[in-house]
Amino acid sequence: MFDLMSGASTLHLFVAEHGDALNDACHVLGGDHWRKRAAAFRDALTDSGKVTSRLRREATALLGLLSLENVNVEHSIEASRFAEIDILSPIVEDLCLLTESFSAAISGLPEDPSTPEGGAA
Repeated sequence: MFDLMSGASTLHLFVAEHGDALNDACHVLGGDHWRKRAAAFRDALTDSGKVTSRLRREATALLGLLSLENVNVEHSIEASRFAEIDILSPIVEDLCLLTESFSAAISGLPEDPSTPEGGAA
């Protein structure tokens, strides 16, 4: 679908290969809201020839979900969904591998020129 020589980013390539898995993982960890957010991200990225600042921020938010950043927030949907996962389930390893790959895809992006040095995207 994408070719790095044609300007597709590591994030484009990740989404082309793992977009459905990303949607599924976001649903497992965050419910319908996060699944819809992941689907909207995938669609916007697929339609875009480049990774905009907005898409980069959304990728970072999705990575935060996959990285379990909010599972310790009492009464959050993320905490509730995480508590329902059987730690012996094969999905745990799948989620970890997907998270590592997604993180690498984000890390493989060139620096965002619109972000001030030392600032957040």
